[in-house]
Amino acid sequence: MSGPPKLLLGYDSQVAQWVAQQLGTSGFWAPSAIGIIKNDSLIAGVVYHDYRQPSIEMCIASTSPAWCTKTVLKHLFDYPFNQLQCKRITALVDADNKQVRKFDERLGFKLEGILREAHPNGDAAIYGMLKTDCRWI
Repeated sequence: MSGPPKLLLGYDSQVAQWVAQQLGTSGFWAPSAIGIIKNDSLIAGVVYHDYRQPSIEMCIASTSPAWCTKTVLKHLFDYPFNQLQCKRITALVDADNKQVRKFDERLGFKLEGILREAHPNGDAAIYGMLKTDCRWI
């Protein structure tokens, strides 16, 4: 029987590289990252990048839904909102990826617009979450 997922801290570049590979991107500028491990395997990673107070961008990649627990989400949103004192998180998503867009909306992100040709696959949907709207912290 396996236990709950665990956070992997202090491996920013390795987790960011894994997330970039999962997302098919070349990488991130000055990332901070949190990995999520289950059964000694990295199953998800969150990269925080382009930090410009009071805002930061956030990317998530996973290979299993087992990472997404209330406890993990609390930690993932605590970092930008409480430790960095950000007022907002921005997420860019392939505009055609309905599954990821729905997931972001369930987390509490709000659609703010479409950026034309801003994603490797075409348009990007821009989502934002304000600290005042975050239910995870």
